[in-house]
Amino acid sequence: AAWTPQQIKAAITKPMGMPPIREMARGKKQVVIIFDDLTRSTRVAQIVPFVLEELAAAGIPDRNIRFMSALGTHGPMTRPDLTKKLGEAVMARYAVYNHNAFGDLTHVGTTSRGNKIMVNTEVMNCDLKIAIGSVSPHPIAVFSGGGKMILPGVCGRETVAFNHSMKATPEENR
Repeated sequence: AAWTPQQIKAAITKPMGMPPIREMARGKKQVVIIFDDLTRSTRVAQIVPFVLEELAAAGIPDRNIRFMSALGTHGPMTRPDLTKKLGEAVMARYAVYNHNAFGDLTHVGTTSRGNKIMVNTEVMNCDLKIAIGSVSPHPIAVFSGGGKMILPGVCGRETVAFNHSMKATPEENR
């Protein structure tokens, strides 16, 4: 069953195990809201107004907020796709970007297994990153969403390819 707006607001303003967004946003300069694409059922347009209220309460101006689709290596979303996911009000008021896995990437480190982690530069230029997406069972990857909003969501093609080529346990990778 779908959550009511009151339930969504309560979850956003009083999250479990972490401070509210307005507290995390205090003193931050640039914010990116990362969202999943149309292959996921997340109702981002119903959630994002409450996130934006929290950012406004922390004093973050609209011009310092941008939205980034977590596409991984999938093709870009069209304007109608983005509007369906975010709503017309967000499209009209904020900068909205499709992630590009083939360029404009920043190297943030290399994993112990040798994966060079390249992340979207626009995302890395923000000092607060918020991801809105669903976590659901996945036949190959066990679950979709969660940390996958970052890798593969906003990482470069080579980073994603390396990660996808890894086997489930370290022993299998020898």
